[in-house]
Amino acid sequence: MLMLEYGAKNFDKAAWEAIDRRESVQLLVKGGKRATVKRALEYYREYFDARRRGQRKRGAWWKFGWYGFRMPAFWAVYNHAELAGMRVATEERDDCLVVTFSPANLAPRSESMH
Repeated sequence: MLMLEYGAKNFDKAAWEAIDRRESVQLLVKGGKRATVKRALEYYREYFDARRRGQRKRGAWWKFGWYGFRMPAFWAVYNHAELAGMRVATEERDDCLVVTFSPANLAPRSESMH
């Protein structure tokens, strides 16, 4: 499993390549971005769930766009993982928020968001 800190140099490129290889990736989100990602993950999941059902929910789209503009590299990685069929799980730790992208057959069950 590849573990990367959000905001580290070329973290998005490394995560993207790992997702292309179908490897699990953990992004560690620290500091002020932690609260933003935690709030935004709910909206992003809502957007993708609606999209899968063929719905276009304007409210979800606007929320997704707002957070996407604030953290574009994170959302690019999330989008790539989602489109690659990976599962997303989160874990709250004392010092960071851990967002894990795993191939569907390796996804953690207890924290899975989908």
